[in-house]
Amino acid sequence: MLALSLVSWAVLGWAATEGPVTLPRIAVSALHLSVALAIARRAPVLRVGSPRALMAALPALLLAGLAFRLAAPLAEWPILIQVLFLVGACIAVTSFLALGENFAVLPALRGVVSRGPYAYMRHPAYAGELMMMLACLSSKPSPVALAVLLTAVPFVRLRIITEERLLGEVETYRNYAQQVPYRLVPGMW
Repeated sequence: MLALSLVSWAVLGWAATEGPVTLPRIAVSALHLSVALAIARRAPVLRVGSPRALMAALPALLLAGLAFRLAAPLAEWPILIQVLFLVGACIAVTSFLALGENFAVLPALRGVVSRGPYAYMRHPAYAGELMMMLACLSSKPSPVALAVLLTAVPFVRLRIITEERLLGEVETYRNYAQQVPYRLVPGMW
């Protein structure tokens, strides 16, 4: 049912939105469709994250939603910010498609993926998400937007570390983490 809702959001984003077709509008539809596809074909959960792990993931999710809410109308975004959003969305969509049946919104153990962008960093979807947040918040700069961005980074870090505790319970992930040392930014962290 959730997958169908996401497909409808993608379609309604085109049908119910007036104004020019922008790169972010295309990207948001692609995000909705890729998440719908991933949810529709998810593998069974091997282990659900603890309530504490679920709570650790929520602030990053909420801040991402707030970043979209604080953004200027898409038609007002400069092309450079649109491109930044599109690049972040492409990274996220590619990551979701690579995850395939292992996709999860909240911490859960389904399996380990090492293909696609996961061959270069362990959490590329979050890298894409942060790029999209940066674009949204840069589209309408304000002290609140800056505070949201500066707050989001440590919460995304917390989400990653919490997820890795769960994933680290399986040897496959521990081996993968040794082969792909960077979590979010290749060459840095």
